[in-house]
Amino acid sequence: MRFGCKPIFSNIGTQVGYTIRFEDVSDKERTRILYMTDGMLFRETLVDPLLSRYSAIMVRSSHSFSHEF
Repeated sequence: MRFGCKPIFSNIGTQVGYTIRFEDVSDKERTRILYMTDGMLFRETLVDPLLSRYSAIMVRSSHSFSHEF
């Protein structure tokens, strides 16, 4: 018997989706994990200040990903 995580295969936009400035690939009813930019998260707070649509929010610092050339 094998132990470990069972992979969940999903079409983007159903269980897992993303939202960027001009593109929303998610379903308000079915999406469980939603990736978005910090700008889109800020925009969500303008509509719903308590972010009541979400049960958890994880923020990853974006400045650590910038590259200076």
